[in-house]
Amino acid sequence: MRNNISLILHIVKQVIAYFLYYTGLSRYILKKKLNNKITVLTYHRVLPSNKRKYSFTHQAIMVTPENFAMQLSLLKECFEILDVHALADSINELKNETDPKCIITFDDAWFDNYDYAYSILEEHSCPAIIFAPTDYVASDKTFWQEELGRLIWSAKQTGSQQSLKLLARYQIESDESDLDSQKNKIMNYVRSLKVKPYEEIDAIISDFTNLNPQDAYPIVDRHMTWEQLNKLSDNGIAIGSHACSHRILTKIDKYETKIELSKSKDIIEKKLNKPVKWIAYPNGDYHKEIGRLANEIGYEYGFGTIYGHLDENTDLYNINRLNVNDAVASNRPMFMATLLGIF
Repeated sequence: MRNNISLILHIVKQVIAYFLYYTGLSRYILKKKLNNKITVLTYHRVLPSNKRKYSFTHQAIMVTPENFAMQLSLLKECFEILDVHALADSINELKNETDPKCIITFDDAWFDNYDYAYSILEEHSCPAIIFAPTDYVASDKTFWQEELGRLIWSAKQTGSQQSLKLLARYQIESDESDLDSQKNKIMNYVRSLKVKPYEEIDAIISDFTNLNPQDAYPIVDRHMTWEQLNKLSDNGIAIGSHACSHRILTKIDKYETKIELSKSKDIIEKKLNKPVKWIAYPNGDYHKEIGRLANEIGYEYGFGTIYGHLDENTDLYNINRLNVNDAVASNRPMFMATLLGIF
């Protein structure tokens, strides 16, 4: 029953989106709604479909290269795409009558931003900014969600008594025959842990690491190198901070937060020999004290994840953004409806 309702809702959304797009109403609404505003888009991963089966990143932050190219084409038709270096001047212009503008941002500095997104951005002559978590750049580490997902998957495939006991201890089912179903359940379980203290998450990771799992999967959940970030920085892509450890700043104390903000800024500036004026908060979690610290350390802008647009009244240390993924932007009509906040 639930699947039927989801299918019906999906069809209804598609019908509405196509009607608005092909009647020209969506462009009319966009012009009226987004004049004197800057739309900041959040991307994470641009990964081909054939590589996703090896990834433990949630689909909610993925687009295919083909969809990314389509989205850039539409953005160029409807917006002035801004270089983040010109953000201050663009904000000042919002006091006057201006056409819709947008900024393209990427969180996490995934390798596929370099391997796939960069060439598409170049082809469309689009500037962008990538927010890098410095602990992971040029490292064999990845975020705890991807690490734990891979460890649990390996435990399931091993099927040893020790693995089965550990899976049962954490109430993770181990008897599905369908691999996609197994993987989805693992990722949903991992996603449910985001509210847990880091100590508890680290303990779970340690338990599964102690199994010494054998994993034949290619590793696609990895981050860029400093050489790659330097190349991007020299070719129209700004680099900002995504803190150091990617820990949620509202879950750690003020002292640790200050280190995360200042150390990451220092590292990027030394590695790239360019000033870093922008911070994107891990997971978008924010409070005023974090913004005050960011200002004190020398950032000029802070980016969150709450849906919305930037206007002349926006808190520049908590800039709203719009997350893009294949589910909400797989074709031009749906992407347009997403940009307008219809769905």
